[in-house]
Amino acid sequence: MGESGGWPHVSSSFGQLTLDMLPKPAAFWYAAKFLQEADPASRQPVGLPFTIRIVDDWAASPDVGPPTSIRVVSSSDSVQLLQDGVFFDSAKVPPGAGFATLKAPSFHPGSLMAVAYDASGKQLGTHSIFTPGAPVALSVVMAAPSSATGTAPPSAGRDASLVADGRDSALLHCFIVDSQKRRVVYAEPTNVTFRVVSGPGRISGSGSADPTQAHAPPSAPWQPTYHGSVSVVVRVTADALTPTRLAASDIDVDSGANGSTTVHQGGWTAPDIVVEATAPGLTPATISIPVDSSPSGWAVNSVLASAASAAGPGGSQLLLRNLATGM
Repeated sequence: MGESGGWPHVSSSFGQLTLDMLPKPAAFWYAAKFLQEADPASRQPVGLPFTIRIVDDWAASPDVGPPTSIRVVSSSDSVQLLQDGVFFDSAKVPPGAGFATLKAPSFHPGSLMAVAYDASGKQLGTHSIFTPGAPVALSVVMAAPSSATGTAPPSAGRDASLVADGRDSALLHCFIVDSQKRRVVYAEPTNVTFRVVSGPGRISGSGSADPTQAHAPPSAPWQPTYHGSVSVVVRVTADALTPTRLAASDIDVDSGANGSTTVHQGGWTAPDIVVEATAPGLTPATISIPVDSSPSGWAVNSVLASAASAAGPGGSQLLLRNLATGM
């Protein structure tokens, strides 16, 4: 888990991803550094000559108040900062730095936009952030399997599936959102409970980016949010594909009981796994996770097949492209 910052922290805060696998500013910085420093031959297949990302939140932290500076990760030559569509500040992006720090305007709820420019002054692109409103609902997205995170074949898009092998698992991110579906970063910690409404799945574990989260049971179907988010792992409980499944069912007399794996004969069609997230005072959210029980699907969507595909040129380019454009 790495070096902690002292009790009650039980893990470090280094790395590109949070404990629940959300990208930190470092993830976007590495994408910017690659695009800044790679030679054109390496960069060309990615299809992006730049990246831009505001890595701060435009909201008032309960502990320290609103930000006093705004960090913009970019591989461009310069960036401008606009507040509510009006120019406020600009800065050069030092060669090799991958980011620029700009003054923060006086805070009021609204928007900030960063605009990237090349050396000739041509606008390359923008990234905007908004002050979230009051928390009203939960929103759930599937982070894995997903081609956007390199955990599914690049061709899968939003149709990425689990496979019915009794082992495959999905990682879901759940966010507290306002009426505009924007994550409420400084929402009060709230217990979110997950349950499988239907389909061949069970809750395998949950967690958040909270460095003290080990004090909550990681195998529980509930977890308090941290900075407006919490994550859950959902495991497939049907095996219609592995070669040894029938022999295993003869040995496992409890097959299918209490969320354990149920063995199915060939030709069985798996339904989606439907997961619900609930929290006091917030509108619940549901998500359907596709499950593929066909041998041809297993050859494409299994963990090893997805890893091999994502590690290839198409997968690595897609992952970098998603980081460069803010995922």
